[in-house]
Amino acid sequence: MPPISFVLRQGNSAATELRNAWMPPLKPSVVPRALTAVRDAAAKAQPLWISLAAGVRLSALSAALSDDARIVRAMSNTPAQVRCGATAICGNERASSDDLALARALFESVGVCWQTADEALLDAVTGLSGSGPAYVFVFLEALTDAGVRVGLPRDAASQRAWLMVLALMIHNLPEGLAVGAAYAGPSGEDRSAAMAIPAVSAAPVKKKMSIVKSPSPRPSPRRGEGAESPSPRPSPRRGEGEMRDGAWP
Repeated sequence: MPPISFVLRQGNSAATELRNAWMPPLKPSVVPRALTAVRDAAAKAQPLWISLAAGVRLSALSAALSDDARIVRAMSNTPAQVRCGATAICGNERASSDDLALARALFESVGVCWQTADEALLDAVTGLSGSGPAYVFVFLEALTDAGVRVGLPRDAASQRAWLMVLALMIHNLPEGLAVGAAYAGPSGEDRSAAMAIPAVSAAPVKKKMSIVKSPSPRPSPRRGEGAESPSPRPSPRRGEGEMRDGAWP
């Protein structure tokens, strides 16, 4: 398999240097306009297009490029930064098995990759693993806040919440799912998921998130201040929940 070549420069002139594949780093709102701007130049190179733009469907990408464009739509997530990413891909009708294998090899270098022929399932992937990290962070913040509310210092509560979740996930990984691949840390050193556990305690504590509190219940008005007297509840008939001789019928 030939090496994957990407040109990720700013400006339309980069399109003339496309070779094997191009994964444009574009926000979804600008994808159609940006792809249309480089369509003619890209047609000469005939690259494989790999899109990470959330919600931009294959039909919209083809319309912005051409009917002959080979396109793979992908949805990854931020854990790919530590080679624990979970990516899903789906190709259009023009994308060959070699194109899909190329895209799969790219994303498997930073985690796992799942291929589907049903593009609609990418919406489910976006909600689960694409947006999931945000929900996990909210959960961790809630655990930390709960510890603070019962008297723990925030740094101690944060350490316990993060270490608990991290260790439980590593200890209870589903069979066949490998985690712990080496990745380069911020200073270039080799690290692994297992080595990251003690580092959590030294990580800076994030700013406390605000919690939306439920409104306090309104006090019931006293008698004579606009409150209506409750209607007496009718006594149950015999045999309908009435206790007889110390036992239920």
